[in-house]
Amino acid sequence: AGGITYERKTVNTTIGAFDENTRKAILYAKTMAEQGCAIVCFQEMTIPGYPTEDLSQWPGFIRGQYEALTTFVRETSSLPTLYAIGLTIAHRGHLYNCLAITHRGKVRGFVPKEKLPTYGIFYEQRTFSAWNPGTVEETEDGIPIGDLVFKTPCGIIAFEICEDIW
Repeated sequence: AGGITYERKTVNTTIGAFDENTRKAILYAKTMAEQGCAIVCFQEMTIPGYPTEDLSQWPGFIRGQYEALTTFVRETSSLPTLYAIGLTIAHRGHLYNCLAITHRGKVRGFVPKEKLPTYGIFYEQRTFSAWNPGTVEETEDGIPIGDLVFKTPCGIIAFEICEDIW
């Protein structure tokens, strides 16, 4: 209504297929930018696939996701769109289910999940740490991580992951 439209699509991910998942996300990112989207939110854990379960305990699994994020950021750097894309972030000895907020070739921040499910295959408390609500810190790379609010041309926005919204 009122000229506002949206398109709901998700990246059909494969657990552990970082390059393929990221390639698909880049294709969607470029298509959405061409369509004039100002903000594109990909699903939870887009880069590694979901649920990652015990794979998240392997340091190489975490590094691979960050390398794929670097590729995503590089390949979308010329686009005007703000992106939110899911992956695991290691921070201060903990693993977090996060959204990376990217724009114009930079990671602008990481938003970690606070409320972790504890049922079925979504038993995230086994592998992830819950973020402390209201906390903002910086990663080793100087990137903000936590409950972040972003000022954009569309207004002030914040991101939540799955159960954090419920």
